[in-house]
Amino acid sequence: MISTFLLASAIIAPQADQLPQAGALISKMMGRYASAKTLVGRIQSSFNSGEGTVKVSTLMQYDRAKRLLYIRQEKETGKKGTHLVICDGNWLMYTNPLEGREHRDKKPFLIEPASRKEATLAAVGAKVKEIPLDLGEIYVISSLGLADASVPMDMAVARPGDLDLFRRQLVSFKTQELTTFSGKQAYKISGLWSDTSLDDPRGSYDLYVTGEGDILGYATTEQVNFRGKLHRIVSSWVSDLKVDAEPDPKLFVLKQ
Repeated sequence: MISTFLLASAIIAPQADQLPQAGALISKMMGRYASAKTLVGRIQSSFNSGEGTVKVSTLMQYDRAKRLLYIRQEKETGKKGTHLVICDGNWLMYTNPLEGREHRDKKPFLIEPASRKEATLAAVGAKVKEIPLDLGEIYVISSLGLADASVPMDMAVARPGDLDLFRRQLVSFKTQELTTFSGKQAYKISGLWSDTSLDDPRGSYDLYVTGEGDILGYATTEQVNFRGKLHRIVSSWVSDLKVDAEPDPKLFVLKQ
């Protein structure tokens, strides 16, 4: 399923001869993470509205085959807080997205089986069996409790639905230059961006990808009308994601 999608994603636009085509780079990036067996990385997020800045730092590790996932986010500005996701392959624990709200569940964490029940008809009636969730399913459930489910994180997990959504948000794309980003050589891809539909671009984006397909950075700029005032929102992410690095097994232990 993923390989078919990656091939469909490699839509290319005319480029300067000396630069790789943007569609090919994006497809290579998606393929790199989709084939990753393990990953260890950090992401630094920043959101600026012109009236203030929110920053979030993320530590992320996983083992795809064992269905192990660890995400720890620290909101560093404003109302500071910690958001946590831990899956040990059997159970999933994540920050309660409703914790702290009035008339809501006050539990700081939700704990659920890392599986789903599937019923099939048998001669003696319905037969129910447990189907283990894959890493993408674990991520999409637990991301409800995160402060920032970012594009670099979506790329790292490589859930097909998230890859498809990201590709559809890029209204246009072109490789602009080979530059230095976060101390490494990367290709800068830019274009129009939309979080709604291709017919209604909301702003622009810059994507920084190495020749090997590592995502180093991503930023979007959009104009938002709030209470009659136009705000320029800049959201940016700087990532350091090491594919097939060795995760720390001590992290995948549920908190008591």
